Amino acid sequence: EVKARVDSAKKVWIGEMRIPMDKIDRRPAAAGNLMRVNFYRLQGPPPDRVFVSWRPTGAKNYHIPEAFGSLKLEK
Repeated sequence: EVKARVDSAKKVWIGEMRIPMDKIDRRPAAAGNLMRVNFYRLQGPPPDRVFVSWRPTGAKNYHIPEAFGSLKLEK
């Protein structure tokens, strides 16, 4: 599930997504779990497609786990 909104006064775009935990990690969600993840979005059609990511991989390929960030669950 996704949703987005724009705060025009602050000139900020806010995107939210709900991803089932079992799609990210096989362990049950628990405080302290550390996971390697990357969140990305491809905007628009080619040839003007824009690649947006939380942790850029340095390539137009977002499937480079070595470049992923760490996400730690907290209580």
